[in-house]
Amino acid sequence: IVSGALGNHHACILAHRMNISNTISSDCAYLGDMVQNLKKEGIEIKTMRDVTRGGLATVLNEIAEGSNTTVTLLEENIPVDAEVKSFCGILGLDPLYMANEGKLVCFVDGKDAEIKGQRYLYPYDFSNNFVKQQYLPDEIKFAKYYKFGENKNEQNFKNFWDKIK
Repeated sequence: IVSGALGNHHACILAHRMNISNTISSDCAYLGDMVQNLKKEGIEIKTMRDVTRGGLATVLNEIAEGSNTTVTLLEENIPVDAEVKSFCGILGLDPLYMANEGKLVCFVDGKDAEIKGQRYLYPYDFSNNFVKQQYLPDEIKFAKYYKFGENKNEQNFKNFWDKIK
């Protein structure tokens, strides 16, 4: 489990130092409550690390080396905000090695990761910024929260939606 989007703090500080205007903000956060909530939910934490310095990749390399194993990452499952991805692309940076504040990675039993929704796919990584997946809990997954209107714009949106879903 990665507790949130990566690279925001590093990108924010670097952008400020380089006088690059953007809306990226630091991700400073206290981790204690997050850890306590994991424990309270009965999540069996195997290993946990703060990913402050060296980023996720460095921490995972250290964990893999220390446990004499390998770690395989699926890039599409790694949370990185779109603006941070763009910032990294322009400057040739890898968000996996960027500093974070208030982020952690923890290894848990596979059933816990599945239950807690860690198979989420990030729509901005897909064509039309859409990926077919269940976003809502089972008990409300068929609820309708929006009805397209009859005007031309609403019908254009409806046609687009029907095309991509």
